[in-house]
Amino acid sequence: MHPILVASLAALGAAATLSAQQDPKPRPLGAMIGEFPQTFSNVRGFASVGDGRLVVSDRGEQRLSLIEFASGTAKSLSRKGGGPLEYTELGGLYHTKGGGVALYDQNRVRLLGITPTGELVELPPIPTRPGGRAYSVSDRGPDLYTPDSLGQFYWSSRSFGMPPNRANGEIQPSPGLPVLRIRSPAEVDTVAMLRQPPSRTVSTGPGMTSSQTVLYSPVDLWALSPDGWLAVVRSVPYRVEWHPPRGAVVQGPVIPYTALRVTDADRAIFEKPAGGPPQIMGARTTGEGVRMAPVGGGGQALFADAKPAFPNEQVPLIDHNGRLWVERYTANQKEGRVYDVFDRAGALADRVLMPAGVRLVGFDRNSVYGVRADDDDLLHLQRFRLR
Repeated sequence: MHPILVASLAALGAAATLSAQQDPKPRPLGAMIGEFPQTFSNVRGFASVGDGRLVVSDRGEQRLSLIEFASGTAKSLSRKGGGPLEYTELGGLYHTKGGGVALYDQNRVRLLGITPTGELVELPPIPTRPGGRAYSVSDRGPDLYTPDSLGQFYWSSRSFGMPPNRANGEIQPSPGLPVLRIRSPAEVDTVAMLRQPPSRTVSTGPGMTSSQTVLYSPVDLWALSPDGWLAVVRSVPYRVEWHPPRGAVVQGPVIPYTALRVTDADRAIFEKPAGGPPQIMGARTTGEGVRMAPVGGGGQALFADAKPAFPNEQVPLIDHNGRLWVERYTANQKEGRVYDVFDRAGALADRVLMPAGVRLVGFDRNSVYGVRADDDDLLHLQRFRLR
């Protein structure tokens, strides 16, 4: 039996108990094994190619590295450029057959293969979506074209879900965001439709408009496992559903939670600075770059009254046992980030508390990896026991 299925079945009993609880308390993550000596600016992609051997793409430094965590050493792989084994814009890292990984080049819309020993190889071209966007550059995933290890690609673009262009100031619901599965240019199907935040279009000058989203609104997220199982995290109600490569959708139970009110401190993250221009971009640093939020029409941002179960800027991650980790909104993040862990039945199998100041970035078979930001916003990679 496949190890992912074995792990999922073994967790079902514990998951049923957790799901039955109204608000199970998170357990602390296992002990920290160590911290890597080299720092990073923006961990865009992360993938394990063996116990403690990692490939990391740093978009801030535009650096692709093979890391030996135990020895504290790292070597650069390729470089930014236009050559056949070079990249132009670092994207995510995805596991391939045979234990290697693939780097997604966001500008050139192609994959660059990396073997477990760090050798770079050319990979077949991506079967791009007919009539779709040529490329998309972002600090976070999923990438515009996200591969599994079966030769399939998944496509989504937030520009697809923009509301009608109306400058009357009315808040409009989003038409939703499709996730498409591409097996070939001629074989494309819609796997899921994702909820997106409502927004309004406001006039910012003669012939000019700006779109404002309602911040802290419920949004659906997705993540892809190498074996082709796509997880969708539903925000209303809060639950997880799995879409296998073939066959019926597996829908998990609704997970109850207490909605947190949007506070003045939450609003202050996006508010217009005193004396600023009427049309600005509000920004929040995340320890790995800046997340931008549009603020227009006199600088007044739009806010929901309460937060959903999870933030929409943190992409869920899937560990080597096929479990999905979803970050939760909490009343006090100074105590550490909380992650709900879901099995392949969509049931809540675990709830984990990361150490204070540490954000989850990835896994190997025995460990969990996170980054902490120092006072200079440099990121330090840490390794913890997976238990």
